[in-house]
Formats: sequence, structure tokens, C-alpha cells
Amino acid sequence: MGKTLTKRLRFTWPDPPTRPASPTPKQLHGKELSYINLLDADAALSAVKDLKHPGACIVKHATPCGLAMADDIAKAFITRL
Repeated sequence: MGKTLTKRLRFTWPDPPTRPASPTPKQLHGKELSYINLLDADAALSAVKDLKHPGACIVKHATPCGLAMADDIAKAFITRL
């Protein structure tokens, strides 16, 4: 999620990620990602990568400020939004 609800970033895996580092994202459109955008994405991934169930993380300035697990990612996201 970017600075507004219209900016979205999402990573999904069939299984939990096993690597400690962030994947290499591919930007599809929009302005170039800022350093803080990349830090936010890394913080969100770090927060959810070890969860045993689908989860969502809301991040502001590299600080997770909402984290939830649910039956699916959409429910987890709504819980934290």
C-alpha cells in the first residue's frame, strides 16, 4: 500500500517464503518507487513472512502499524484496515 489507498503493492506465494530477503519486485506502472516505499515493502514482508496463516500488514514509514491473520489475505487486510 502506498501513501493513498489507490497505490497498491502485493506479494503472494503458494507457500510461505523461505528466503530472508525481499523478492525482486517488478513495477507495472506509476512513478518510480521511493526509498521509503521500498523500506515499507521490506518491513511488511518481514512482518508476515513467518506467519503460519494468510496475513496482511499495514506499514507507515517502515514501521508495521497493523498486522492480522485470517482464513484468507482479503479478510486479514480488512481486519487491519
